[in-house]
Amino acid sequence: MTCETVAPFVADLRNAAFASRQTCKTEADLQAIKKSIGRYRLTIGSSARGPLNSVESDLLKDRKKRADVREPLTKDLQDDGIKRQLIASGALDSDVEHAHLTALREAVITFRSAIGSNSVGTLTDIEKDELKEAKKTLDDFAGFETRKYPDGKLDIIVPTKLVGSKANGDVSWVDYTAEDQSMSVHYFAHPVRSSTAASMATRMLEQRRSMYFDFLKLAGDEFVIKGSALKREKKPDGTEGESSVRELIMANGREQN
Repeated sequence: MTCETVAPFVADLRNAAFASRQTCKTEADLQAIKKSIGRYRLTIGSSARGPLNSVESDLLKDRKKRADVREPLTKDLQDDGIKRQLIASGALDSDVEHAHLTALREAVITFRSAIGSNSVGTLTDIEKDELKEAKKTLDDFAGFETRKYPDGKLDIIVPTKLVGSKANGDVSWVDYTAEDQSMSVHYFAHPVRSSTAASMATRMLEQRRSMYFDFLKLAGDEFVIKGSALKREKKPDGTEGESSVRELIMANGREQN
């Protein structure tokens, strides 16, 4: 894009509150207008590139038409089923519960770009079919099943085709492990004593005394911990001791209010 190609849309972008500049004369102006076009496309779910096309330009001029396109898309993105399908397609890098609207809109644009769709607004029947097929492909591969956590208060989703359906552990920590031990999935639940990721990670470290922890990362309201389990085994002299099981364990947590 150049100032010449975006200039026809600057006034409309400004009137629609996407742009603050009235003209495009400098490189700084151009970059600001590009961001404005990006924000506008985000609201309508358009995967187009470059200057606005005729459909985008017409919608930009008409506030009511723009709302008629934007609001049904927003409604689509509030559906947990759609969120799971976007995750399965690889377009959304988030969990269902914490996927915010901006990330969902970006995921729709990524998905549409991947399948070559020029649609804007609400997901079309063809796009919904593509998303359902992506979800089915992943489900068939992983065999996701919803199970109850040992305390019966929490639902967990287990990829049974990858790690089997046998749970090991107790209410403080549960794992599902493949027969060949090539993969394991671990779940834990505990009360959070304060609303920080640090306190949640600390609590987990306190509870899992039979672990060697190799890696800890705190970022915002999330943490990632990696480590290896300990097991009891007999030593050559007949006494028992602990040794590390070199099975990598990852634990991801997010604070809850």
